[in-house]
Amino acid sequence: MVLDLINAESVGPVSDYGGWPIPQLFPACYSFLFCLSLLMNCQFPAIVECADTHDFIHIAGASVLDEHHWHEGDRLIDCAGGVHVLSQGWNEGLYWRPLPGLVCLPELNVSLRHFAAGLGICCIPKLTVRSAEEAVALVVWLEMQ
Repeated sequence: MVLDLINAESVGPVSDYGGWPIPQLFPACYSFLFCLSLLMNCQFPAIVECADTHDFIHIAGASVLDEHHWHEGDRLIDCAGGVHVLSQGWNEGLYWRPLPGLVCLPELNVSLRHFAAGLGICCIPKLTVRSAEEAVALVVWLEMQ
């Protein structure tokens, strides 16, 4: 049964197996597939913008993804500027869906300034990143404050 899951045509949206959602049957295997689908398209380090709180979290590598409780709509932005949105189809588990193109830097700067303001950082208008790599470094710095 596990081989059926690993040999599936797509590791993107993981559907159910025998009527039961995969996370209930095989949480460890599902976690593996969850990370595998992201690893195929993502360059680390990365940051995640949480959909519910609009906070940013630094992600050093794929193994760190299991340390957090993610929600549908969270956005992972990798150091190359690739964007992946946490999605969920009907009767399917969560999966990272890559979006076409690169992150919109003006939009990212607005979100990062809002995050920094919530942390009490001063000089917010001066916080500007020119690349996704700089955004990752800024989040690392903000997490240390």
